[in-house]
Amino acid sequence: MSTLKLQSGIIYGPVGSRRIGLSLGINISPTDSKHCSFNCVYCHYGWTKVLTLDLRTQPTSIVNLDDLAEALEIYDVDRELLDHITFSGNGEATLHPDFARAVDIVTAFRDRSAPQAKTAILSNTSQVHRPEVREAMLRLDRRLMKIDAGDEATFKRVNRPPANFRFADMIQGLKALGDFETQSIFVDGSVSNCDDAAVKSWLGVMLELRPKAVQIYTLARPPADSEVKAVSRERMNAIFLQAKKAGLPVTLY
Repeated sequence: MSTLKLQSGIIYGPVGSRRIGLSLGINISPTDSKHCSFNCVYCHYGWTKVLTLDLRTQPTSIVNLDDLAEALEIYDVDRELLDHITFSGNGEATLHPDFARAVDIVTAFRDRSAPQAKTAILSNTSQVHRPEVREAMLRLDRRLMKIDAGDEATFKRVNRPPANFRFADMIQGLKALGDFETQSIFVDGSVSNCDDAAVKSWLGVMLELRPKAVQIYTLARPPADSEVKAVSRERMNAIFLQAKKAGLPVTLY
C-alpha cells in the first residue's frame, strides 16, 4: 500500500476521526507538493519535498486566504453534523504567514454556520515557540499538539526536523501555551520510539508539561518510511498503563 495523496483543496471532508469525531478539514498548506517543518518517518502523506520553517521563502505556494473564506461559504454538506472544524491537511498550518487571519475566518464561519462545532488544530508543534502563533492558537477551542519523543535524539530520528531546529524550544513553547492536549504516535522497526528508554523520557516530558489530555496510538496507515511498522497491541497497552500509573490523563486509540 502507498501513502495518501495530498489534499487538493483548501477544505476537505468531513472526515470521520477516531479521536475527534466528524471533522471538516482545513488545509492551508500548499497543494502542489508537501511543504512541512518536519519530515516524520510515519507521515501518511509521504516524505516532505520542501523542508522549511518559513513558508515565506516559497511565496508561490502560499494559500490565498480569500480562497479559504470563499470555500467555506460554498461548503454544502450538512453543517449541523460537524463535531469539529480542524486545521490539518498536507503540512503544518501554523507555517502560513497569516495563520492568525485563517483562525479568524474559520471562527467566524463556525459562529455563523456551525455553532455546535469546536474549532481545533492538529499541530506538529514546530511553531509553538512563536508568541504570535500561540496567541492565534488560543483563539481556537482545542489545540492538539504532537509530541512523539521526550529527548532530542529520539525526536530527530522520528520527526526529522531541519538541522537548526531545537527540541527545547518546542517544549518551552508548550509551557508558554499552557492550554493544550497532546497526541503521540509510537512506532517500531527501522526507527523506534517505543523502547524502555524512549518511553521513559517521553513520560518525563509529559509529566513536566501536564497536558489536559494525552492521546497515544500507533500506525493505522502506510508511513513514509516503509520499514517503520506499528507497535504491538501488548506494547501499546504497556505504555498506556505506565502513563496511567504516572497520573497522566491518557487515552489509547
